Amino acid sequence: MEIERLRALLELGWLSLNRNDYENALSCAQQGLGMDPDDPEVLLLAGLAALRVPDPGVAEYATRYLLELRPNDSRSHLLLGFFSHEVKKDAVGAERAFREAIRLDPEEPENYAFLGQFLATRERNREGIATARKGLKLDPENYLVLHALQMLYRRAEEKELSEEFGKRALEVAPEESANFLEAGFRLLEGRKDTEAKGKFLEALRLDPGDGTTFEAIAHEKVRQHPFFRKGLYLPLNRTTLVGAVLTPVVWWGLSLLWRPIIWLAIVSAVIVIGLYAYTGAFYLCRRIIVRQLRSGKL
Repeated sequence: MEIERLRALLELGWLSLNRNDYENALSCAQQGLGMDPDDPEVLLLAGLAALRVPDPGVAEYATRYLLELRPNDSRSHLLLGFFSHEVKKDAVGAERAFREAIRLDPEEPENYAFLGQFLATRERNREGIATARKGLKLDPENYLVLHALQMLYRRAEEKELSEEFGKRALEVAPEESANFLEAGFRLLEGRKDTEAKGKFLEALRLDPGDGTTFEAIAHEKVRQHPFFRKGLYLPLNRTTLVGAVLTPVVWWGLSLLWRPIIWLAIVSAVIVIGLYAYTGAFYLCRRIIVRQLRSGKL
């Protein structure tokens, strides 16, 4: 009887999650944890729902415990990737987790879609496209893969390919909020802000708990501003930061051997400072728009 009730709770929880009713999904998962705290399916449901509500405490508990129970399950590492990216803001840890999920289950197309979408957030669109296309080879009709490629090609400014994958994604899952989100981005690029806002509102209505929707809308709105259209903002990760700091330092070191090189050190330092000021302005504007979206002011 207890097992049947747990299965029923799980079924209702996953159904609620798929319908974007994250609070009900989390409620079902928490009831399930009360019945069997060691059930991996319940922990996975709890972690995914908690990320969307959001409830960082439950998300962290579910992520860590699921990894202890199932360290060799790709889904454990997918959950870790989502948690690292959305809660801890740890890009290096998130990428490592997504790649580990692929290593553990290379035949799952959605693993490639998730990594591809993550790479896009780090401004690595080409690498993301190549990754998502591996998932497309495994399942040409997988919605998450099609949507990932639609988004990646749009960000790479290859409109024809983006529209092609958008049409295929719409045929596979016409009621998904991401379809309206992408339609809004295309309208935004065409300077049709009012129509784009309607699409974004529909996407938020269908999936009100998806924080990445706010981030994506804000990113595109800032990117469309003339000041940021050149795309000179840098991905905020350890590699670019170390490279940016080392460049003027190396030139300064060489100038000790040959004095005229000191000008290269000065110029490179000015360029680095300028690029990071530009990048900081971009991300600050994006954060302001996210807050306005969440408060309903935009």
